[in-house]
Amino acid sequence: MKKRGKVVRDPRVGPGLLMVEGRQFHFMPDGVWRSDALPRPGLTVEVEFDTNEQVIGIAVVPDSRLEQERWEAAKALAQSEKSLPSPRFRVDLPTITATAVLVFAWWYLTAYSVHVSYLGKLNFSFWDLLGLLARNGTPDLMDQRGNLDAGIYGALAIAAVAGPFLRHLWNRKAAQFGGLLPLLFVVGAGIAIYGVLANATGGGFPRSDGAVQAQHVVNRISLGLGGYVSLLASLYLAVASMWRFMAAGAKGQKEFPPPRQKAA
Repeated sequence: MKKRGKVVRDPRVGPGLLMVEGRQFHFMPDGVWRSDALPRPGLTVEVEFDTNEQVIGIAVVPDSRLEQERWEAAKALAQSEKSLPSPRFRVDLPTITATAVLVFAWWYLTAYSVHVSYLGKLNFSFWDLLGLLARNGTPDLMDQRGNLDAGIYGALAIAAVAGPFLRHLWNRKAAQFGGLLPLLFVVGAGIAIYGVLANATGGGFPRSDGAVQAQHVVNRISLGLGGYVSLLASLYLAVASMWRFMAAGAKGQKEFPPPRQKAA
């Protein structure tokens, strides 16, 4: 049976003394010391015992082996900490604040203003416009009498705002890309909404042979405060996620370099 221990007292100044798992053992180097290095206090050794717990062999543990073991222990500890839910989720105030601003802008601020000759100016929030998109711009929604149910686009919007928090639930570097989802959704849905609004108001998309018509469409549809706030908040979430992605890559390259092997 072998156990790790340390030399406590040099056997050249009296009986040698080992400390193994909190217990002391005396030894004499003759017959049991199996290393070229002389015993001295502080040396880490591997002690072999017989069935009566008598010391029958002592060998010095090489420094390279100790360094390798410390490196492996530190690496295992770091990996176990990474596997736990990140405590930063509770204090990630910038992400929480930006997401809250984004949701507020979607619900309460005007994303698009539509100028219709027979109705005047109509203001739509981003969430209203998702309902308009789900219904393909039907007239009852244009005069604001319909039920603005966002449908599948509402589900996609919820998934998009959850994207920046994916990194707290999925312990992978690629989870940082979740921060791009709000921006992709806002831009993609915004383009689709513009097309629906333009068609619903009779303008249509600008054509290559209709420069006058293109100017007509721009005059009747304008981006509101909610649109700008949504773009800025989602852009912040995207830039922050990419910054963390690059920082995690740089940290991973420096973390836990393997111990150098000593030349034989």
